[in-house]
Amino acid sequence: VFVGAIGHLSAPWLLLLLPAILAQAFLTFGLGCLVATVTTFVRDAAHALGIALTVLFYATPIVYPASLVPERFRPILRANPITHLTAWYRDAFTLHVLPSAASVLYVTACAAAAAVLGAALFARARPHFADLI
Repeated sequence: VFVGAIGHLSAPWLLLLLPAILAQAFLTFGLGCLVATVTTFVRDAAHALGIALTVLFYATPIVYPASLVPERFRPILRANPITHLTAWYRDAFTLHVLPSAASVLYVTACAAAAAVLGAALFARARPHFADLI
């Protein structure tokens, strides 16, 4: 909505929205299944989740450009799939540049792995949830 309000919205670039949202949905689903399973078995994990999300937020260049990060910390940024997903949105919708193929492949692989592993862990632990809640 904001990009449209400032006049930067372009119909051809909206084609990149569906794959980006799908990758984000799979990544979120997988991490959600993982967090739900872990917090069911380890009650104190819920308290650590807030800290982990804060660290993840600051480890993702959303409110600052990646160029401000010192070189020694850039491997952490490159390992974070949310950094690539954020760059995908920024490149496509504000700069009108295609995201790099390597970045798209990395986000897709991380999202697929998170979804499969998170769902498998959740399915395996599901019979025990009723005993713990």
